[in-house]
Amino acid sequence: MRKNIFKQENQESLAAKPPSLKIQNRKMVMNVLRDGSPYSIVEISERTGVSRQTVSKAINHFSELGLVINTGKGDSTGNGGKKPNLLQLSSQPKLLVIQFRVNENRVILYDLTCQEISYSVIETNLSDPFDFYYYLEKIKQMSEQIFAQTNISAEDLYGVAVITPGPVIDHAFVHYNPFRKQWGLDIPIKEEVQKIFPTAKFVFVENIGKLAGLGTITEHAETYQSQRVVTVYTYEGINGCFFDHGKIVEGANSIIGEFGHMILQPDSPTQCICGNRGCFESVVRSSSIHERIQKSSDINDFLKFVGKPLSEIIFEDIVKGYEAGIRCCQDELITLAAYFAQAFLNISLVYDPDIFVIEGYYSCFNKAFESLIQEYLSGFSLLTPDRYFNIAADHIPLEQLEVSGAITALKEHFFSDQTIYS
Repeated sequence: MRKNIFKQENQESLAAKPPSLKIQNRKMVMNVLRDGSPYSIVEISERTGVSRQTVSKAINHFSELGLVINTGKGDSTGNGGKKPNLLQLSSQPKLLVIQFRVNENRVILYDLTCQEISYSVIETNLSDPFDFYYYLEKIKQMSEQIFAQTNISAEDLYGVAVITPGPVIDHAFVHYNPFRKQWGLDIPIKEEVQKIFPTAKFVFVENIGKLAGLGTITEHAETYQSQRVVTVYTYEGINGCFFDHGKIVEGANSIIGEFGHMILQPDSPTQCICGNRGCFESVVRSSSIHERIQKSSDINDFLKFVGKPLSEIIFEDIVKGYEAGIRCCQDELITLAAYFAQAFLNISLVYDPDIFVIEGYYSCFNKAFESLIQEYLSGFSLLTPDRYFNIAADHIPLEQLEVSGAITALKEHFFSDQTIYS
């Protein structure tokens, strides 16, 4: 009978003991295997500096737990020796992602090698009167269907990640969902999800912007993991995340990264969902763009050009209109660039990043938008052009970045779990 992968031991007492050489060796071996590629014992030994005999013992340990499998034979050596066995990370432990989005909720099941097994979607509407527990029941039903259809046991579920809008407290509570105010305050999502999946060893909840940011850092590791990065999540609202050489920068409160509520125009008549007026996200949202451009003399020419009514205009349309020489779009791009420049400069005064990476709606910015931001910075005497922060775009869809970040967080927790090495 297979061992129970996750022994019910006191995690604090395990962490308090100095790691043994055996555990260190096992971690080194697993660190090679965690990318999901097949390796021979010789290859693992060469990569880790651990003896082949010790690697073999570590592999036996992981095989008993069902975490490593034999995937066949590799190429023989140049001397015509036996073909080595190839060893690979098992797909046995499962990871579940629950994604609360504005217009739909998703449940997606993955294996440990990040292969999607199955998913289910329920469409929602902002006018729905339903409370959180209504959607929770739907999530439960969708999950049960997935497990039944794939013939997978809930016992193999290691972790569950919940992606949600709104400030998240202690990876457990959502203070409020800005798109579902009927849910109320301080929703105990972690506790309620744990009830649905009692066999899951790890459940955590995180904000969409932070997980999308982690997704950007993961998907573009070679570019961003050596820099100080601010990821900027732009959708119905704006928030983001701070990274220092690939590591997320946390704060004392869950509001770190909620810079969409930075006040840029105190005398603005535009009220934000946070209650203040003139917040960053409120002055650059689509409805504010509509209000500014609707009185322009060439507004009808612009709407004819894009083939849309005013109510459907988004930043991408403004960029297209700018490139086509339409005056109202040129004026609006200048306005929007000034707001972004002001917000980025304010962030830089306290964090001083190397680069801002814009995700989502505003990732389609053009060279003119970037130049206008640099021009705004030229009026700030404390910065010289050689010290300006850079601006980049991540064009990967937001929902994909969110899931990528969630899976990364789940895997990091799994490979840090002391019970798989003890």
